[in-house]
Amino acid sequence: MRQVVEQLEHRLQQPLPGAKAQYRMAPAHRPGPDVDHAPPPHARQAAVLILLFERAGQLYIPMMQRPPDSGPHSRQISFPGGAYEEEHDQNLAETALRESEEEMGIRPEHVRLIGSISPIYVAPSNYSVLPFVGYSEVAPDYVPDPTEVEEVVELPLEELTRPGCAVSSVWELRGQKMAVPHFQIRGKRIWGASAMMLSEFLCLIDRSPEPLLLSTDDTVGR
Repeated sequence: MRQVVEQLEHRLQQPLPGAKAQYRMAPAHRPGPDVDHAPPPHARQAAVLILLFERAGQLYIPMMQRPPDSGPHSRQISFPGGAYEEEHDQNLAETALRESEEEMGIRPEHVRLIGSISPIYVAPSNYSVLPFVGYSEVAPDYVPDPTEVEEVVELPLEELTRPGCAVSSVWELRGQKMAVPHFQIRGKRIWGASAMMLSEFLCLIDRSPEPLLLSTDDTVGR
């Protein structure tokens, strides 16, 4: 397990795969990676934490399912994180750690940040999000904030790269039917910006998702 973390830390110092890896898991309504993806000048700054920790010989990544009626990303599964707050944060790394503690109880002193992946603009909430990667030698002792977290979701890294985990379904999204790539794991669906971040992360450890399979699961009213 340490070898994976060391490999990842080294890889994060090299040029990142960026939009090419992210857009593998982008919904069809997003413009392609060949256009200018600079966020608008009024975009707010935010950060999330992609945390690796070990339990029983496996590496896990904790995520969270947001409650219903909690904004533009209700019921979606996301990484812990949130908006930069000038009065609390000296930089976006502090934002990622502070928000992870506030939302899920992940203790900052247990997290060693080893780098960041490519930023991504999330239009529905108007955030330019910088994902940080961290490692913890201990499993988190979660204290989820019920206003932010409906359920803590732990993802085994190994399962994320198994055939059939990365699929594409036709959903009705914002009133239109379109292909939506997503990770389907342990009864959960990870899609949108979170899936795009996860796709780039997996490329960095040479575990890019298997070729997308077309799922027959049509989900209406996303």
